[in-house]
Amino acid sequence: MERRIEEGLKVYPGLEIEVRGLRWDAQWEFDCPTAIISPVFRAWENGRDLDGALEDVLIDAVVDGELKGEDPSFWERGRGWSRAYLRRKFYRKGTERLRAEVRFVLDEHGRLSWEVLSQDPPAPDA
Repeated sequence: MERRIEEGLKVYPGLEIEVRGLRWDAQWEFDCPTAIISPVFRAWENGRDLDGALEDVLIDAVVDGELKGEDPSFWERGRGWSRAYLRRKFYRKGTERLRAEVRFVLDEHGRLSWEVLSQDPPAPDA
């Protein structure tokens, strides 16, 4: 189900995606980096937790009707963290990982929403 997109992907009821993200200790004095790496790239430098990052991406998708990423060049130039580096980092020891299967659905009011089909590790309130 892995599908990485560079541009926006229109979201619609029934669309299923796999979202992968990571958070790791980069030896910063405060906070740590968090990134969603698939199917789009989004990053936070403020110690954002992975569940919150997933929710941010999904809320933006249902509000905009499109799953959008951001340009990773800031991270590549400024930090030296290319997308290839982040994909490898996903599997390294000491990295907090998120893998979630998500389906977009219509809620009881006919608005676009989502449901998490599976999540590893499980959400804290699941």
